[in-house]
Amino acid sequence: MHTTVQEWVRVIYNESAKKANELDLNKMLKENLKLEYSTAKKDNNNIDFLDAKELFSFYEDGVAILDYLKKKRSKYFQKKHIKLMGIEVELDTPVNDNIRFHGFIDIVLKDTLRDKIIVIDLKTSTHSWGKFKKKDDLVRMQLLFYKHYYAEQFKVDVNDVEILFLILKRKLYEKSDFPQPRTQTFIPPNSTRTINKYLKTLDEFINECFDEKGDYIDKDYEASGNANACKWCEYKNTEHCPK
Repeated sequence: MHTTVQEWVRVIYNESAKKANELDLNKMLKENLKLEYSTAKKDNNNIDFLDAKELFSFYEDGVAILDYLKKKRSKYFQKKHIKLMGIEVELDTPVNDNIRFHGFIDIVLKDTLRDKIIVIDLKTSTHSWGKFKKKDDLVRMQLLFYKHYYAEQFKVDVNDVEILFLILKRKLYEKSDFPQPRTQTFIPPNSTRTINKYLKTLDEFINECFDEKGDYIDKDYEASGNANACKWCEYKNTEHCPK
C-alpha cells in the first residue's frame, strides 16, 4: 500500500496531478500486494498464512483508500508552494560514537512559501486511531526522532520541520450517523521539550542495552508490565517471554 501511494505522490510532484490520477493504481496495488505476500511467504518457510479471500479483502480495502485519496488529493498533497524532497528518505546519523540512528521516511515535502519541511509517515490501520494509540510514546517517538535526526542530518532548524502521521483506514465503522473518511491525520506533540524527553529515553535505552563498543548486553530484562506492549511482541508465548 505504501509503495503504491508513494509512486502516486512522486508522479504528482515530479510530473503532474493529472498524470498521477491516470495511473492504474489498482493494478499497481495488486502487483505490489502479490510481491509483498510472496516475500512474506518465503520468510514463513513458504507456508501460506492468508487464503485468497483474505488477500482479496486487503486488496479491496486498498482500492477504497486509493479512490478516496485521489478524490481528496488537494487536501493532503496540494501542489501550490509544495515541493517533493524525497520518497523513502534515508536517515543515517550518529547517536554516539558507536550507535547510529538509521531509518527511512515515507514522504518528505517542502512548503516553499513558509520554508518548512513536512515529514509524513504513512500508517495502514484497520480502523482509525483512538486515544490509546495516539498517546502511545512508542508511536510518537518514531516521528519525533525523524524530526530531530532529519534536522541534524540535513542541517535545518528543527523548528522548521513539521511532522504528520497519515493514517489509511482499511475499514469503516458500520451504522455511523456521519460520513467517514478513509484517512486520518495525527500530529503528535513535538515541542523541543518533548523531543528532549524522548532523546533522554533513547539514551537510557542505549546505555542499558549496549556496551561501550556498541555490542548488545546479553542479560535478563524485566518485562514492561504493560499488557498492551505484548500485543505485537515477536517473543510473546515463547520461551523468551518472562511472563
